[in-house]
Amino acid sequence: MTSACGETLVWDLRGGPDLSEPVVGPTHPIAATATGRLDGDPVAITVGGDDWDDGWHTGEVRLWNLRDGSTIADIDGHGWPVQQVTLTRPPPGSGPSLLALTVAHHHVYPQMRVWDASTRTGHELHGPVAASLRGLADVGRTVAVFVRERPGPRHRVVLWDVAGDREFAGFDLGAGTVAVAPVHDAPVLLAVRRAPQAEEAARYVLTVWDLRTRKPRAEHALARHRRVLRLEAAVVDGVPSAVVVHGGGHVAVVDLHDGRCTASFEAGDSVEFLSCTSSRGESLAAAVTTGDRQTIEIRDLRSGTLREAFPTPYPVTSLTFDPGGALVVAADREILVLDVIGRDPHRWVRG
Repeated sequence: MTSACGETLVWDLRGGPDLSEPVVGPTHPIAATATGRLDGDPVAITVGGDDWDDGWHTGEVRLWNLRDGSTIADIDGHGWPVQQVTLTRPPPGSGPSLLALTVAHHHVYPQMRVWDASTRTGHELHGPVAASLRGLADVGRTVAVFVRERPGPRHRVVLWDVAGDREFAGFDLGAGTVAVAPVHDAPVLLAVRRAPQAEEAARYVLTVWDLRTRKPRAEHALARHRRVLRLEAAVVDGVPSAVVVHGGGHVAVVDLHDGRCTASFEAGDSVEFLSCTSSRGESLAAAVTTGDRQTIEIRDLRSGTLREAFPTPYPVTSLTFDPGGALVVAADREILVLDVIGRDPHRWVRG
């Protein structure tokens, strides 16, 4: 087959997914996924739902064991389709073994719920209105990280105390903010904004924000002037990095210590979904472009070279690496678990 970037790829169908005994998957289309660990096992949570425009609507949240594809829990509480989810292990001694935060938007007010894996119970969270969920972080307490867009555009970060169900702190990212990304397992947020003097050939600035102090740790001017569309945190050979997606499909890997561009590649089209891993000595990115939402490209973040590509049965709606390096992909009602590092047989969970 030919990928969106124009390269011809050969995929060994003999090692493809075995669909003879599918595991029962989600009932409704999947909108988002998140991964983590529960009692030592890799897990994934999928969220979605349906709105039939006739007064009937429902949300679906399900937690999966990635070792065998079994369902750990069907999490109730959402009456509307769920669009956002994040999963994290709270700090030691804080109680729950795993927390899941889900957000469903209906009309003006979002419906937010927190689910505690240790008690298998959930409750409603009264978080900020008109804000997007970006993750959970430990800042001395477990907080949900929301970003509220303001005219300008001026973005404001809201840190919401999960246990107390109240706003803990907030700060502005500054005018001209165009992309935001959390750093997993660290109280850090990345943001890209246009420089104040920016005109058409604007230079963009990447800022590393410390969520504990609500102050910048570092700022780096990006070398390219093209507008920034997406941002993702990564670790490349042990170095904290940012993967910056520019207009026109150009992707750059930026060292967060000194701001150098350490690798770059052309994706061919705008990148719609992106996830990175540094597991098992690798530094990889998985990407899906707007031009071909049924092909997942695996890139080496050290060099930007294309490792391989996988076709999917339906357009991809979400993808994320789990802590062990397996790639969890949602495509309509199907979940694909791909071992892109160890080359183990690919497993599918089908709806």
